[in-house]
Amino acid sequence: MRLGLAVVGLAGVFALSSILLNYAHAIHLMRAHSLKAWAIAEEAAREWASSGAVTADGFEVTVRNTEGWIVYKKGYCRTVLGYAYTFIIYNNTLYKVEVAYCSPP
Repeated sequence: MRLGLAVVGLAGVFALSSILLNYAHAIHLMRAHSLKAWAIAEEAAREWASSGAVTADGFEVTVRNTEGWIVYKKGYCRTVLGYAYTFIIYNNTLYKVEVAYCSPP
């Protein structure tokens, strides 16, 4: 009886450790993708301000004005790996540029 209880307890400890390890790995990957999304958001903001369009390959770009209305949207994400946003002032108006990172281009 005691041996069975010890085995069950040890299996529970191993299961919990495995879950926590997988969670930590997923958080690490999410941070990396969100950092990549932030770099893409900065680039997309400059590109949108200069030409009025963004070349979206592997990510979704949304530009919103201060009221939250969508001014520009390009690309589509089925599964979002990372998300970031930045702000840009264009024609004396503040815009929020959001990027959802889908998959590596």
